[in-house]
Amino acid sequence: AFAVSRLLCAPEYPTFEELQFFLKNGSRHLALRKDEAINHIHWATTRRRVIPSLMALACDHRIQLDDVAAKAGADPSRIHDFKVLT
Repeated sequence: AFAVSRLLCAPEYPTFEELQFFLKNGSRHLALRKDEAINHIHWATTRRRVIPSLMALACDHRIQLDDVAAKAGADPSRIHDFKVLT
């Protein structure tokens, strides 16, 4: 039922945790792909355990924020407080 509901893709076969949840709780959905709880369990139990690397990009918007403060007539020292909000 799981594989058929998920269009027969091998990676979509249920994990042991999904089957245990389904056997204990069932589902209100005939199409199991529409069951948010089961889908979350599938997503959470099929992720890679180790993330090989993480990339992050930081952009310095200081010049743009200085321009906005000047146009608004705001004290540029308040930019720090604004950046804490974002």
